[in-house]
Amino acid sequence: MSARSCSTAALFLLSLTSAVAQNAPGVAQTIFNRAIADFKNARIMEAASGFDQVAKLVPDQAPQLWQRGIALYYAGRYQDCREQFEAHRTVNPNDVENAAWHFMCVARAESPAKAKAALLPVGPDGRAPMRQIYLMFRGELTPDQLMGSAQTSTESQFYGHLYAGLYAEALGNKTAALKHISQAADERYSSGGYMYDVARVHLKLLQRAGTEHAEVWTFDRLDNLGAHATKVFGSPRVIDSAEGKAVEFDGVDDALFVNVHPLAGAEMFTWEVIFRPYKGGKAEQRFFHLQSIDPLTKADIPTRLLLETRLTGDHWYLDSFALSGNASRALIDRTKLHPLDQWHHVAMVYDGREFRHYVNGQLEGSAEIQLQPQPEGRASAGVRINLVDYFKGAIRVARFSRRPLSPEAFLTLKPASVTEK
Repeated sequence: MSARSCSTAALFLLSLTSAVAQNAPGVAQTIFNRAIADFKNARIMEAASGFDQVAKLVPDQAPQLWQRGIALYYAGRYQDCREQFEAHRTVNPNDVENAAWHFMCVARAESPAKAKAALLPVGPDGRAPMRQIYLMFRGELTPDQLMGSAQTSTESQFYGHLYAGLYAEALGNKTAALKHISQAADERYSSGGYMYDVARVHLKLLQRAGTEHAEVWTFDRLDNLGAHATKVFGSPRVIDSAEGKAVEFDGVDDALFVNVHPLAGAEMFTWEVIFRPYKGGKAEQRFFHLQSIDPLTKADIPTRLLLETRLTGDHWYLDSFALSGNASRALIDRTKLHPLDQWHHVAMVYDGREFRHYVNGQLEGSAEIQLQPQPEGRASAGVRINLVDYFKGAIRVARFSRRPLSPEAFLTLKPASVTEK
């Protein structure tokens, strides 16, 4: 289990010695490989079922199946998960990770206090920062202290973030869990083998949960966006398109305002928009603006988030801007051109460390920055909040998630709408 960065398939049976395996050569290995593939694709129930089959086919090897224990955790089978890691300790007694996952299962089934009381003892585990991870689960180090000790190598940073995130989740600190798991799932740690896949799957599951609670504004009427009444400027109109109904803005004086900032208070976020910029608009257009206000005077303050287009010929490129407190950043790449008069998806993402933007699922800019949560405020679609830089085009939908999403979790365009004229 401590060799988790190695080929996962090779970690299974060196030889299938049980009578079942001898009578059906390769069956257990085939099922095991399929379960691994299912888990990597976040098909949790299928993965757990596959590992269960392997444990039944080769019961003498079942204690080795730490991968089964992890799948059982995500499947919500916490008692089975606990028993798997207790069994694994009989064949791998020094492994800190085994004790950590056992803690996770007990914490979810009972409580963090009972998980701490039942924390499995371990022997010497020389990998950095495993000793510090164990001390954290014992309650003797904080996650920050763990990360302070995990700066010596990329591998130790990865394990630090992964287990700090898991520990935070066990304690019910969702914000810290998401922050650390997002870091562990970053591509710079992709050499982390199977445990990197665990981090990536964990993040995907968190993102799925996050989108269930996201706020969605569908632009299919003029009097409301989401649950919020609008103030209409000019004469925007509802149109039919291959994407569905959308609101069209003339680029002169059309706009919709709402008295809410949908990402106010979010420490991390994803802001997505499906829209269609038209030919013939101004060179610089602010098509969506989230603006914070002073809570006492209700006047606009500098803090804001902006999505903008820059037109050049028959193409456009994205300009995203974030300002909060004393920190601000614009993301813009004039070489990333996209055709006008077509539907596109754009996303602004902040994960607590890095500010990113995407067009049609492709990363087009990023920068490290510390953004404070945006205060309450208001929003405008079709123009900047101070009624300049009007947008010529159409907006179909916007989604506001209070967590960073990866491109696989983004809204998708309908195939027919991409080339709609």
